[in-house]
Parts: sequence; structure tokens; C-alpha cells
Amino acid sequence: MTLGNYTGTDGLRVRDFPEMRIENGEVIFDKIPTMVIVRPELSKAGHQYFTFLSEEGCEYLKDYLEERIKGGEKLTPNSPVIRPKVAPKPFIRTVNIGEIFVSTMISTAFTTDNIEDTIEVDLSAIPGKSRPAEAIRDVLAWGKEHADWKDT
Repeated sequence: MTLGNYTGTDGLRVRDFPEMRIENGEVIFDKIPTMVIVRPELSKAGHQYFTFLSEEGCEYLKDYLEERIKGGEKLTPNSPVIRPKVAPKPFIRTVNIGEIFVSTMISTAFTTDNIEDTIEVDLSAIPGKSRPAEAIRDVLAWGKEHADWKDT
């Protein structure tokens, strides 16, 4: 499922959850799991499809949207379902984490000769619980455990 496109100019909107409604500041799901429509412009393959959000996902989304409403935001059918807290774009954007890591590594390499320091700084530029970040941490740990990479 997608939250937003690469540039952060479009993403899932309230209207993309046809079995969800907002009444008097309360988010109500008519069916759980609830349907999510992924519009063609958000689909990598360029076609519309639908998927479902689980009961747990509905609970999280309800809490999140109601928190935004209590904070004074007026949600409309065109409102982003999930929006960045601090960003110039209205939607969460899809990025290539590898590109971020490599570009940070190149710039950091000019400030230190210690590769581990460089990697730690670079890891701070990508989501900490992402698969790439976990893989990088695993490789660092294996390197400390084994003198020869073939032993890993």
C-alpha cells in the first residue's frame, strides 16, 4: 500500500477510505477491515486497485485522525490521511532510502576518516526501523564478530 507518491504531491486521502466517515469530530468505520482504494496515480503499475486496513490499523487511523481533529484541523474528503508533521509537502513521500544513505555518506566522508563514524551519521539520515537501516546495523555487528567476511 502507498501513503504518498515520490514527490509528496499526492497520496491517500480521506475519500480513498469509502467505508470510513467523519461525523462530529468522530471517525467511524462502517466495515472493519475497511476498504482502501489506491488510485491509478498512486499505483506503481498505474492502475487502480483496492486493499484492506485491518482492525488494528483502523484503530490507529481513528486515533490519529481524531487527534488531528481535536488539534483544530478540519478534515475533508481531500485531506491527506497521513501527513508529515514538518515538511513543505502535504503528503508523506516515497523515497529511495539507499539514495539518501549514499548521498549522506559521500558528504560525511569529507569530515572524518573513521568509517564507523561515517556510517553512524549516515544511519541518522534514514528511518531507524527501516529494513536498510537494520541490514546496515547487522553488517556492522557481523564485522565486529568475524575478522574474515567469509565467516559471516
